[in-house]
Amino acid sequence: MADSRVGAAHGAGGAAEGVRGAGGGGCGGADDRSQGPSHWSSQSVSNSTWAFATLGAQPGGEYLEQVCRHLARRSLLSRFSWQHIANTVWALATLQHHDAEAMEAVEQEVAARLAKANTTEAEGGPDGAVSHRRELPSTSGLRSQHIANLLWGYGTLEHPAPVLFFAVRPIMERRVAEFSEQELSNSVWAAARLALYDRQLMDVIGDHISAARLPYLLPQHVANLAWAYSRLTHAHRALFDGLVARAVSYTSTPGALTWQHLTNVCSSAGVFGWRYPALVDVTERRLAACYRCYCGGGGGGGGDVQPLYAQQACNLAWGLSLVGSCSPRTWGQLMELLGVAVEAQGGVEELPPEALTQIYQAYLNVRLDNPTVTLAAGVPGLLHRGAQVWRTNNARGIQVSAFQKQVSHTLLRLGLRNQMERLTDDGHFSIDMAVEVEVEVDGDADEGEERPAGDGRWQQQPQLLERPQRQLGVMASEHLGEVHDWITPAQKQNPYDCTSRDDTITTPEFHGASMVTPHLSLLGAAPDKSPSPPTAKTGGADAVEAATATAITAAAPIPATDSDAATTANTTARARLLGASAPSRRRCRSRLFRVAVEADGPGHYTANTRQPLGMGLYRRRCLEERGWVVVTVAYWRWYEVSPAKRDLLLTELLREAGVGELLTAAVAAEYRRRVD
Repeated sequence: MADSRVGAAHGAGGAAEGVRGAGGGGCGGADDRSQGPSHWSSQSVSNSTWAFATLGAQPGGEYLEQVCRHLARRSLLSRFSWQHIANTVWALATLQHHDAEAMEAVEQEVAARLAKANTTEAEGGPDGAVSHRRELPSTSGLRSQHIANLLWGYGTLEHPAPVLFFAVRPIMERRVAEFSEQELSNSVWAAARLALYDRQLMDVIGDHISAARLPYLLPQHVANLAWAYSRLTHAHRALFDGLVARAVSYTSTPGALTWQHLTNVCSSAGVFGWRYPALVDVTERRLAACYRCYCGGGGGGGGDVQPLYAQQACNLAWGLSLVGSCSPRTWGQLMELLGVAVEAQGGVEELPPEALTQIYQAYLNVRLDNPTVTLAAGVPGLLHRGAQVWRTNNARGIQVSAFQKQVSHTLLRLGLRNQMERLTDDGHFSIDMAVEVEVEVDGDADEGEERPAGDGRWQQQPQLLERPQRQLGVMASEHLGEVHDWITPAQKQNPYDCTSRDDTITTPEFHGASMVTPHLSLLGAAPDKSPSPPTAKTGGADAVEAATATAITAAAPIPATDSDAATTANTTARARLLGASAPSRRRCRSRLFRVAVEADGPGHYTANTRQPLGMGLYRRRCLEERGWVVVTVAYWRWYEVSPAKRDLLLTELLREAGVGELLTAAVAAEYRRRVD
């Protein structure tokens, strides 16, 4: 191919310089063949490269570079048929040779051909008869295998191909019945790997497989489809029911379902939080056999017992923990098997950060489901390193989105100061907007007593705030559009080392009653004029009591769904506002309410049904366990209302979460503080 460049240069006329610069083989006419030792057509390039890949023989970098130069030149690529293009891309991916220029040229060529074919079909009928233009053939020559091979090649090389994907998407949708099981699984797998998502196409493929293809899926197809749908967070319950049933059926055939297949299916179900008892039972029996074989748990596991590798053990523990199906016994077996695999790999230090993150998150989830059981810690240092990676990711992965800023500013308008990206006390979770309000309670109350929440439920009171919080966070200012970043370099490097922080960190103060009045107005409690300052005659306490009574008397009904609920809510709110804000003759002390307001974007929900993912459900439970009341602001609820109505929306969400009274008490406390 390299030698024929000289002949191609002489026979190409004005294009000689371009051919010499590209280094491509000659694909011209008789003149090219007469002056060069060989002639390489598109079929020759495609067949020879395909043969090398099929045989598993590496031809070397120089040969593969010549192939990519053929693909990168528009004049040469236009003579490749659909099969030649698909086979060449598939071969390059199999041989792990990535050339960005060649891959981009192929993507543009495929898109141009399909665009031309669609135009011709619209003008000349469905057959698109333009065969005389060989470089622009109709889609009739494009087979399902070509599409699958192209997508698989781009996915394997991880080369972004949005233009290619959306060009072939209509064909895949129309001809889904023509695709084989392997072609369907490969295409969906490639789309997921490249993060290319089309809701309608995923539904069409899922419906088709569920209706007609499940009995013919091989274990690899099952694993690829489950992984792809979970990676794209596309919930298709009928498809998953069939995939799980098919995976379970393969467990009766020794060696058919590998640990990788089983791990993919279990972890994919965990993404959606779907529990399949039959799958869990099969997994536990497989784990028990592997444990007996490799950990000396009593008896051999049989000749068909496959070893469980470290990454697979981490994935499996993570998936089972997300559906509440990892019992302490199963956890102990997984940790021992993981210990064997880790030692075989060279120690805990060889585990990648992703695996450490997965195993530590699984540990947190399983501990949450089994609070009274001491869980196995595994090999020494495993959970410690996992905790370090987990906390470091939380500290370094801080990103404040525009959605988050909008919610934070709305909280400020409601009178609730907040910290964005506030770490919990143990550094395990970063809260989008953390609201901490001290409310005065009766001095006769015990330290840990229970008291009713705003919706009538009883909950345990959080601990008192004994000292300034030494936490990583971004404090939102009352001046909208302003964000105060008080993260020091030392905190960024070691956010969970309290010794490197300043205990005297302060938060911005409210200036004036500008943030109080809007919220009182929202609740219907805004006074007509500011209260008079305390005098020597009346005293400060009487002035506060009078001002608070004025606000409560003017209070409008809190929004509720029916008249009875409205009456109850109004009565409760008024009584609690009096109890929380009016001066008391008895000894009072402060209690700290902690509310985590989470601005959940599209990544927290399924892509097609807006159901919360399993990871989000456990995150909420973990925050609640740490004494936080969680208020979730879903992105679609936020953006479906006008900005003028978002104050009302957030007020309603706080009320739904049972902390509506906190809003009232916080404003009353701030109002009283301003009077003082």
